[in-house]
Amino acid sequence: MFCPKCGKGEQIPNAYCRACGEWLPDVNNLSRHGRVKLPPEKRLKITLIFNLLSAIFAIISAIVLITSFPDDRLPGVAIAIPLCLAITAWQIVGFILTFQLRQDLKRRRQGFQASSNQLNTSESSDNALPPANTSQFVRPFASVTENTTSLLEPIQKKTTNKFD
Repeated sequence: MFCPKCGKGEQIPNAYCRACGEWLPDVNNLSRHGRVKLPPEKRLKITLIFNLLSAIFAIISAIVLITSFPDDRLPGVAIAIPLCLAITAWQIVGFILTFQLRQDLKRRRQGFQASSNQLNTSESSDNALPPANTSQFVRPFASVTENTTSLLEPIQKKTTNKFD
């Protein structure tokens, strides 16, 4: 697979490009509904929105229950109000954790791009190692097996006649 942004080959689908960090969806393996899977950043953004909306709806539900039934004589209302508040707290914690995960993903992606750019610039710098000198180990243009067949003794062929 090739990256559509930078053109780098040998990429893994449903991952980031090793050269530029672009998300590469797997178009050959679509989701159940025939759609391409979203990159992690977009999935985290959608999760953040749903966590925030469900926390808002839960707190609004608790407020409506408190204002509609101020005397708490109904046992269902007495149980529903703390449950709505617990759901609100749970969703706020989920929102905070998802937000931190999103920030960590951004930081890592920026660090990846910075290190990738640093590698690309260091490849062309003068700090590269000189080519290896292997002349002391193997003679240039010589084969390891050169002239070794002259040391072999000839083998005589045995002829057997089946009719004798």
